[in-house]
Amino acid sequence: MKRPLSLVFTSALLCLMSLCPLVAQDVPAETRALASTLDDVIERYCEASGGREHIKAVRSLRIETVLTMADGSSGKLVYIKKQPYYMRSIWYGPRGIVVRKGFNGKRAWELFQGPDGRERLSYLDGRLSEIFEWVLADPEACGATLTMLPVERVGREECYRVRATYADGNVRDFWLDTASLCEVRVTETRKNGATTTFLIEKPLKYDGIWFPGVQREIMPDGSTGNTIEILDVQMNIGLLPCFFDPPEGLLGPESPQNTDPVP
Repeated sequence: MKRPLSLVFTSALLCLMSLCPLVAQDVPAETRALASTLDDVIERYCEASGGREHIKAVRSLRIETVLTMADGSSGKLVYIKKQPYYMRSIWYGPRGIVVRKGFNGKRAWELFQGPDGRERLSYLDGRLSEIFEWVLADPEACGATLTMLPVERVGREECYRVRATYADGNVRDFWLDTASLCEVRVTETRKNGATTTFLIEKPLKYDGIWFPGVQREIMPDGSTGNTIEILDVQMNIGLLPCFFDPPEGLLGPESPQNTDPVP
């Protein structure tokens, strides 16, 4: 059974959840002993991308990717983020479908354009899923707490396993290669029990920071779902908050709005 395109797009966004150090063929193997504490693991992890302060200095981000769905169809996906909470994305899907999403700090919205060119604007509850947040480098800013779990093996790699537990009840587990401190696998478990797993391949480095060149969504039966391949990354670009507002002229007096302050 095919998933609705809006769900496919959301799943693709989740693929980019983590943008920190990744397994790379040119990362030299570490010879030091295994880290025994969470603080040591996180410190080594940040060092792999130039240090904690270098990672936290990224205040805005634009990532251009190609999204390939399980049925083989593909399209360009662009994600734009401005700290602390602004987000906008656009997906050029098959048959002329275009999906735009955004969050301006108060309201999350989605604009769906069908094959016939007609547009449908809808408003979403709460905030959109965070993609650019560096949760392992700065958990407090992301509203998360970190826990170190026992070392596990993923394929041929021996990995540290670090769990990020968020205030909203969602959980993300990160498997970090013990030699390079780069990510091998990421699993998100939402508070409703649904899980999503991604395998990381072919990393790319931008401004000294590792990004996932390819991320593959692994389905419950072991097959590959969505695949995202990064084409380009730009950091610290100038963006005004109004860029993240819903499309001009589509707002009405009864448009729902989240009036709660953003944490």
